This record gives sequence, C-alpha cells and structure tokens, in this order.
Amino acid sequence: MSNIDSEKNYGNLGVGLLNFWKLLEATATEGNDELNELIAELKNISACPTESPKHTDILTKLFNTAVLNMDSPKRSLNRFNKILIKANPYIHWYPNNVYENETDAKKSDNYCANIIGKGRESQKNPFLFYNANVLVGLFLLGPNKLYPEHFHPASEMWVVLSGRARWKRGEEEWRTREPGEYFFHSSNESHAMETMNEPLLALWAWTGDLDQWAKWKD
Repeated sequence: MSNIDSEKNYGNLGVGLLNFWKLLEATATEGNDELNELIAELKNISACPTESPKHTDILTKLFNTAVLNMDSPKRSLNRFNKILIKANPYIHWYPNNVYENETDAKKSDNYCANIIGKGRESQKNPFLFYNANVLVGLFLLGPNKLYPEHFHPASEMWVVLSGRARWKRGEEEWRTREPGEYFFHSSNESHAMETMNEPLLALWAWTGDLDQWAKWKD
C-alpha cells in the first residue's frame, strides 16, 4: 500500500479496505477464489486526484442516518466504519442507473459510489483509487425501498455495513442480512434486495471481466 498518498484525507480508506477484506477472508465460506483475487489486487492501488463533491441535503441525511445505525458488535466493522465516516466528504455518490431513468433513481433513494476501479475519460463518477482489475464501491438505499432483481457478468461480493435488509439470490428464498454479513453472487446470478425501516449501507466488490462491466454500465 506504499503507493497510496497517506497525506490524502481519504488515503486511510484504501488501507482500511485492504485490511477489512483480509479479515473477511478468514470467515468466508464462498467465493474464496474471487476474494483472494480481490485482496491481491487491493495491494496495488494508487490514489486518484479528484475534487471534493457537493452532496445534496437528502443524500447527506440518508448517509448520516445509516451511520447512526451502525451498531455491529464486530470490532473490525466498527473500525472500518470510522474510516468511512472520515472519508465521506471526498466520496462521489451518484444515483444508481439500474433504473430506467435518473428521476426514478432519485425517487428510490438509491445511490452508489465508486471507490476503486479504472476510470474513463467520460467517467462522471470518479474513483478515489485506481486499479484496472477489480471494482469496489459503496451502496446506499433508503428505508422501505426495493432494489429490483437484476444480474451482470461480473462476480460480486457484498458486506452489509449498516441496516438490516431482505436479500434474494437466484432461486433462494428472501433472507434478512445483518451488519457484518458477507455473501457472494456468481456471474450472471440474479439478485435483489429490499430495505425495511432503516437505510442500508453496504460495500460491494466486482471481479472478473471488467470490460463486460463497462458495457453493462454504459
């Protein structure tokens, strides 16, 4: 991690991500190959210059509510959440484009943030750290909202940071996930989530063919 500029206010976030995924590796029961690939790549990220974003009042309120709900008994999760809170002023949140248009996305209280990845010249939602082989980001969903069923070519890993929500994967039944839970979606495996009376804040990571990711997101 020596190539991360520690003078950056969000620099500790890169170090925290690596250590956080390493802790998960010890307890992961699925997706181990993808998780090992992710951890290896997180050792080779570099900070990207980016201007501080202007967060809307609605987004700030939603994030702050999620932060106040961070009550996991896991110390590793609480340590990471403190790093995330300090880095939030530099994180670029944007409406999730899984919906048909931006208006629907805003109504859904559904936001994403790109943390690690490979930016493009047309990238409107900048990454804080560069890596050409993995993607890591944050997901924020308001209370009593449905994130519709969808799928994508990339394998995907999730960690719930705050908020208890119902998740569905493939043909499995809906299941309530707690803060600190880790789980995995295989390539092109359908999945959906639905929040209850509190917002959801989660960390996601993608591995696999990132060119296919770009086509899916564009």
